[in-house]
Amino acid sequence: MLENVFTKFHFTVRVENDLEHDKLVQHLKKVSEIDHGPYDCFICCILSHGVFGGIYGTDGITVPIKDLAFHFKPTSCPSLRGKPKLFFIQACQGDEQQAGSPGVWLSFLLCSLGMYEIQ
Repeated sequence: MLENVFTKFHFTVRVENDLEHDKLVQHLKKVSEIDHGPYDCFICCILSHGVFGGIYGTDGITVPIKDLAFHFKPTSCPSLRGKPKLFFIQACQGDEQQAGSPGVWLSFLLCSLGMYEIQ
């Protein structure tokens, strides 16, 4: 559903599913190295399970959220300097059990918005 919404708003959308912790970090690092010059902003949506301050990869290993956002600082990603960078993370951050589907899953969505005027 997120892919459909962002596509309707003319975002360039990339989806990665079921990433283990190391693949998630590697993928975000690679995305931060892309030339984002023609785009107006960057949005990252991560859907997973987690603990306070971190999210789980599909292998159950925690990745600190700060380690993911680190790659998009101006020194690491100069093509996004001065542009909005939004991170939406849907992940439990506590110890309490919640009813729902069992297992660990991860869906990853990266978007950049090009020059677009809403009419």
